[in-house]
Amino acid sequence: MWGLCDKKLGHQVKKRKKYESDAQKFFKEERNVCRSVPLCDNILIMSDIIDKESVDDLILSAREAAESAYCPYSKYPVGAAFLGVDGEIYTGCNVENAAYGLSICAERTAIFNAVGCGCRQFVAMAMAGGQKQAATPCGACRQVLVEFCLPAMPVYFANLTDGEVTETTVGTLLPLAFGKQYLK
Repeated sequence: MWGLCDKKLGHQVKKRKKYESDAQKFFKEERNVCRSVPLCDNILIMSDIIDKESVDDLILSAREAAESAYCPYSKYPVGAAFLGVDGEIYTGCNVENAAYGLSICAERTAIFNAVGCGCRQFVAMAMAGGQKQAATPCGACRQVLVEFCLPAMPVYFANLTDGEVTETTVGTLLPLAFGKQYLK
């Protein structure tokens, strides 16, 4: 079932069970610790919050989002999906422009969609791109992930069709990340 987070904007999000109790507890207990040190000792704790069915739905949502990609120059569609603590799945795809610097990746499109809908805390992210080998986030997208996601948040990579899914964490993608703690 698809719903709209904002009828005016028309952002589509998929409703899932709420993760607020487990994830909110995790955010309250771990946010300060994980944000204050470059590598969090509790890096794998958060992956226990999400079940296999939700991971599968997240990957499917990322693959479906890739179908909407506008990529006439690279011919490389990518989709991303974030599971918010509110139980919503927020998706995005890459959108290219003839002036290449104005293009935007799927991951940033999805996270900006979520933020625009009022969600700023996430349980997991999936990304789908590539035919044989799964795509991974560029440096700019990794930095945006650090802004909104805990280092322990699981990230799943899949190709566009099927095959092996790789799991990692935000902290592993960008160790020693620059974050808001440095701006105080």
